[in-house]
Amino acid sequence: MPASPSPVAGVGEVIAAGLDVVSGVTSYLAAQESASVQQGRAGMMIAEANANAQRYALQAQQYQAEQSVMYLASGVKLSGSPLDVLDTERQLAQQNIDAIQRRGAMEASDESMLAADTKMKGDAALMGGITSAIGMGAMSAGNLTGPSTPTGMSNSEGMNSTG
Repeated sequence: MPASPSPVAGVGEVIAAGLDVVSGVTSYLAAQESASVQQGRAGMMIAEANANAQRYALQAQQYQAEQSVMYLASGVKLSGSPLDVLDTERQLAQQNIDAIQRRGAMEASDESMLAADTKMKGDAALMGGITSAIGMGAMSAGNLTGPSTPTGMSNSEGMNSTG
C-alpha cells in the first residue's frame, strides 16, 4: 500500500502558495509605483517643453525688437525688405516653438506608454502569483486526499502490475 501523504508536505505547499501570492502582490505594487513615477515624468516633460518654448518665444521677440530698433536707428523704414526679413524670422521662430512643443509631447507620450507597459507587467505578476497559488493549492489538496482508484477495486487491482 502506498504511503499516505504527509500533512507537513501539504503545509509546505500552502506556505509556498502564500509566498507566490505575496510575491505577485509585491511585484504589482512596485510596478504601480514605478508607473506612477513614469506618468509624473511624462507630465514634467510636457511642462519643460512648454517652458522651453516660452523662453524661445521671448528670446525671439527680444531679437526681433532689437532688429526693429537697429533698422529704425539706421534710418531704414520698416517696410519692404526689412519687414519681410522680420516676418520670416517671426515665422521661423514659430516653427521652432512648435517643434519644441511637439518633441516634448512625443517624449511624454513615450513615457506614458512605458508607464502603461509597467502597469501591465505588474498586473501580470499579480495574476501569475495568484494562479500559481491556486495551482499549488489544487496539488496540495490532491496530495492530502491521496490517489483515487475506481470504486470496488483495491489499489493493487487498479494498477497495472506485471508479474
